[in-house]
Amino acid sequence: MGTFVGLTIGGNWTNNGTFTASSSLVTFNGTAEQTIGGSSATTFNNLTINTGATVVVPTTVAVNGTLTNNGALKQTRAVSSGTVSFLNISSTKYYGVDIAPQGDMGDTTVTVWGNQACAGTQNTVLRCFDISPTTSQQAEITLYYRDAEANSQTTPNIWHFSGGSWVQATGITRGGTGEGTWVKGTVTTFSPFTLSDNDPTAVDLTDFSAAWDGDAVAVSWETAQELDNLGFNLYRGESAAGPWTRLNAELIPTQNPGAVFGATYTWLDEGVTPGATYFYRLEDVDIYGVSTFHGPVSTAPVDPSAVALAAFGARGPAFGLPLALAALGLWGLARKRRS
Repeated sequence: MGTFVGLTIGGNWTNNGTFTASSSLVTFNGTAEQTIGGSSATTFNNLTINTGATVVVPTTVAVNGTLTNNGALKQTRAVSSGTVSFLNISSTKYYGVDIAPQGDMGDTTVTVWGNQACAGTQNTVLRCFDISPTTSQQAEITLYYRDAEANSQTTPNIWHFSGGSWVQATGITRGGTGEGTWVKGTVTTFSPFTLSDNDPTAVDLTDFSAAWDGDAVAVSWETAQELDNLGFNLYRGESAAGPWTRLNAELIPTQNPGAVFGATYTWLDEGVTPGATYFYRLEDVDIYGVSTFHGPVSTAPVDPSAVALAAFGARGPAFGLPLALAALGLWGLARKRRS
């Protein structure tokens, strides 16, 4: 091969001679999986993977300049002991995944999608990872991302898709900066992974407030998206610690189930004493029966204006609601609310 200023590759890259990178940019933009191979190792100056392209990268590939991954990078290595690094194409310019196994995982394939979220997720770091070992073993994994891909996630956890929902890894630690920001955790099963402060498909609550409306309290909440959300339960208490009384007899159904846009909800609580202080908690329940609590929010005994607080509680098992409930008419259950 000769010297190039710029080159776009729609198929495979085979280097059996000498490639002089100079100041060139090589761009992969194929629609089918592309491979980098040949008898000679290749060092690129600048390398770009376009959106929709998937490039299989051997360990002999390096990048001297900038690697921009808007598609997917894929690599297979044997994982048996120690720490095995994937797609660390340049020690200072791009990091992928580290795996420290507790047993022999055999040939393991790692795919990293850059500058994009995993399908069906919201509010995550803009990277998606897949780890596919020959044999699953408990392992400590480190997932890297660029600060530019943080997407407002400040303390992301590792989540992996298992049993139809996203499950958080254990033993989470975080570190790094710039091109090599990382999150580390322990996993026992392997599947797509993402990084997010909260459950990546949980309802995104943007507002939760309570305000006096005459002799009643109007409790309102607003969602930004409702992926995998089944509905809500609203609770009232006379202190921030409860005890809590559920106000709705039936689950308050999601207005836009499965949508990436949200809705506004208002519940008029008339079973109250004017001037008293009340606290409210909101529970969102997803299609897997997993719940998340928000709040509490409070009304002041004198000032009837709302005191709004969006506090997010622990996520855990709810009432074991199966996915089938969504198809059994829950969407039509009556709710007592006022728009």
